[in-house]
Amino acid sequence: MTAGTISGQEADPPARDPVRREGGRRRRREILQAVWRLIAREGIRAVRHRAVAAEAGVPLAATTYYFSDLAQLLREAFELFAQDRRADVESLRRDLLQLLRHPGSRQDLVVFVADHLSAYVLAQAAQREDRSVETAFRHEAQREPGLAQLIAEQDELLLNYTAELLRTVGSAEPELDATITLGLILHLESQVAFGGMSATTVARIVKRHISGILIRTGQNE
Repeated sequence: MTAGTISGQEADPPARDPVRREGGRRRRREILQAVWRLIAREGIRAVRHRAVAAEAGVPLAATTYYFSDLAQLLREAFELFAQDRRADVESLRRDLLQLLRHPGSRQDLVVFVADHLSAYVLAQAAQREDRSVETAFRHEAQREPGLAQLIAEQDELLLNYTAELLRTVGSAEPELDATITLGLILHLESQVAFGGMSATTVARIVKRHISGILIRTGQNE
């Protein structure tokens, strides 16, 4: 059923279609962002069509119109969430690749990459609600195969971004180092957001990790 034939109404003139489509996209986004807020505040079990509609300030019929069931609602909420996460990672990758064109000495390179990576970890950890939502999605993926597939695809994309960056830095095993680096980033984000780890400790750990990658690289040259 198309938007132009709901309730037997005649289709709107073509000139109005872009406006209606934009309104539909905006409402979908509002609903999906309401899912994030519910998860952050009450956990993923709180996500029900009625609760989401109330949180988004839309009629209940709007949630069931756009999303046929809760599984679809959660999958699309994660997809939108992942878009924002990818944008942050892409911004970091782009900045580092741009600045790595003139890296200087190996020690300068360690400091440069570690400083930027530490800043990224702290910025992500500061978004405490986002980290809660991300953790909840990962837990739910154990029960929802469709969500698990989306998370696996997201992780693979982030792994490729990280491997490309480490390959540019000079890692002898960029894919392996990328796997370790991503695991470390997620752990540090969680420790800062929920465990009270200090920025100083993050900087020391990240610098030691990056130093290890570059030391191994230097030994293999």
